Amino acid sequence: MSTREKRLAAAVAVLILACVLLYGADQVGTTFRQRHQAIISLKRQVRDKQLQVERGREASRLMDQYTQRSLPADREMAHGLYQTWLMQIVKDTGLSDPSVRPLPIQVSKDLYQQLAYKIVAKGKLEQILQFFSRFYSTDHLHRIHHVKLTPDTDPAIVGLDLTIDALAMHQAPLAKELRTAESSRWQPAQAAEWIQQVVARNPFSPATPAAPAPPADQPITNHEDAKLASITGVIIGERPEIWLALTKDNRTLQLAEGAAFQVGSLTGVVDRIGARLIHLTLGGQPLVARVGRPLNEAQKREEPKPAGR
Repeated sequence: MSTREKRLAAAVAVLILACVLLYGADQVGTTFRQRHQAIISLKRQVRDKQLQVERGREASRLMDQYTQRSLPADREMAHGLYQTWLMQIVKDTGLSDPSVRPLPIQVSKDLYQQLAYKIVAKGKLEQILQFFSRFYSTDHLHRIHHVKLTPDTDPAIVGLDLTIDALAMHQAPLAKELRTAESSRWQPAQAAEWIQQVVARNPFSPATPAAPAPPADQPITNHEDAKLASITGVIIGERPEIWLALTKDNRTLQLAEGAAFQVGSLTGVVDRIGARLIHLTLGGQPLVARVGRPLNEAQKREEPKPAGR
């Protein structure tokens, strides 16, 4: 074999080896990518399973709480005990003409029975608020579903009409008495403070007539000369000044604080310059004028009264 043939054979061999190496590297890379994707997928599945487990634990924890707060599982026992409890707090808070009657029961086949009651009574606003406080102070699995308060012919009396829901969980124990634990969400001192605040405001008392609104400030003068001057600009800086345009004379005055000016027969002085409001005295009257408006639209300025001796 000649030298040329040997070189050609070596080049072919190198090319074949390079192709083999590239193919092998691609296969290895593909294998690594597949394994990486599989690992990611497995991690995602583990995370989803862990999330399901955590949700299950949270649901179980909530179910345990609801079961502990529930009325007894036996419907008749729950109804008798709870209605007696409602009637007792109505009596304790001094509500008059009370009526506590059961409404149709709703049943969730797998979870609970929902008992419902309608209470109608009368009393002072403070007594009704005391009823609400007593109702929510006990950690039963119940709620006020609807409430309506109406003023009575007696201004001191308020009519109460409300609907209450209470749950008896199927997994609750067959107890012969209601729980007496206080609700963790109820704070006696805060409840008493709220009651006093509501009673003090007395929303059902006759409305107090509103005081008549003071008349709006009127323009200080209809003097013809005041209509012929307007503040067209203001410069705020170390030495603020206003530009006062005199229509009749077709000229503009540049006035600093304390500067005197004449508008027709009216003499004026610039007292204080603000970005939008200008305090000045015109014709002996203290005024507040606005930038861009004629002086006849300026409003009367209230001067501070001297302190008494």
